[in-house]
Amino acid sequence: IGLIDILQQRALYFDGDNGEHIRIEDGIPAGYENDVAQHRTRLIEALAECGDEEMEMHYLEETFPDDLDLVKSL
Repeated sequence: IGLIDILQQRALYFDGDNGEHIRIEDGIPAGYENDVAQHRTRLIEALAECGDEEMEMHYLEETFPDDLDLVKSL
């Protein structure tokens, strides 16, 4: 069982009988790249719509902010 962190673009897995061991792997698991890109874009769009000028600039210019800029905007 695990999840994909769309901000830092990495995978977190919960290993062990009760998920007590967290394993972090850099990168997006194969087959999920398009889904992550779509959700990340939606996040940037939502932040731009909320009036965040920096995210609006990224959205309009179709550039991608780095992880730190996304976290600041949240």
